[in-house]
Amino acid sequence: MITVGLVPIYKSSTHKLAQLTSRDKRVMLTPQNVAKFKDDFLEINITKNAGILSGFADQEYKESGAKIVSLAKIYSSQILLFQTAPTSNEISKFKKGQIIIGYLNSRNSNIAAQLTKKNCWGIDIELIPRMISAAQNMDVLSSQTSLAGYCAVLKAADQAKFILPMISSAAGTIKPANILILGTGIAGLQAIATAKRLGAQVTGYDIRPTSKNEVESLGAKFLDLSIKGLDKEDNGGKLNNDGYAQELSPKQIADQQKLLNNDLGKYDIVITTAKVPGKIPPKLITSNGVLNLKKGAVAIDMAASSAGGNIDGSQDGKTLITPNRAYIIGASNLESDAAKSASTLLGNNISYILKHFIKDGQFMPDFDNQVDQALVITKYTKKDNTKYS
Repeated sequence: MITVGLVPIYKSSTHKLAQLTSRDKRVMLTPQNVAKFKDDFLEINITKNAGILSGFADQEYKESGAKIVSLAKIYSSQILLFQTAPTSNEISKFKKGQIIIGYLNSRNSNIAAQLTKKNCWGIDIELIPRMISAAQNMDVLSSQTSLAGYCAVLKAADQAKFILPMISSAAGTIKPANILILGTGIAGLQAIATAKRLGAQVTGYDIRPTSKNEVESLGAKFLDLSIKGLDKEDNGGKLNNDGYAQELSPKQIADQQKLLNNDLGKYDIVITTAKVPGKIPPKLITSNGVLNLKKGAVAIDMAASSAGGNIDGSQDGKTLITPNRAYIIGASNLESDAAKSASTLLGNNISYILKHFIKDGQFMPDFDNQVDQALVITKYTKKDNTKYS
């Protein structure tokens, strides 16, 4: 039997739930996930109130077979699940041979070196090779960014002083809101679909040549900036091996910023979704563009937590008011606003990851497998390092 410890984001026993409402409310495994592990030789350990902010009560976990234990007991589990990258203090508690799975942020930190020093397995779920079909049910980034795109539109609508659909009455007609979605990956396409369902006039933009058909298939308009070099015969705008668009040249970036910034005054809501894990996000809206936002407009920066985000001056978790009375909202964890749905999808992803690595009660990575090659950042070194139980 392998023990799996769900490390809580909130480690204090004195916290009050009311003080946590602005933080990540998700949980990495739901009671439904736990119930399915009964036949897989896995014992799930959680702390009290582990899923309370996602709408899952302790009793549901107990009925599904989970054990509610102390934090010390969590850290003694053979597999530890981390929703945020472990701190140096947490890493100091790890034991030789433990299996650390989660959002490890290995692209931007020295966590691999720290886990190697502790002689632990490290599996970074942010490194899922999303272009491999066999890995799609494990793709935590895609499942969560889709929900984030949905929540971005709702957050903008909540902040706005206007409605999104057209409404006609004897008192007059209210025109539909004009919304611009910058970046039409998973989050952007979900934002477009959501805004269309709410009755807005929607325009989408992306540097990828194929994005035009995707945007128009959802009933939205495509903003064609006609940046030189972004055509099907050129590298610009094509996908790299990770499934993200390749970077633009400095000249193309400057042209993109100029054309976008001049166009912003047309829109009531602007949502930026351009974020590539491990890289600095492109600056789509400069300080000049911010000044071009119309009075009362709402701009949502979904990349605000990463090196300045897509909008100049945005700050993650804060709403700023510009000199021209537009609102800029830094919002990089929007999926948490739909915590129960987000946890359901995240829990399913984590379940598939666990089932991928654990077979017949044994932890068995296969380094001939592309998924394992991508996810495993450190190995437990012993003569036979293919099994751990």
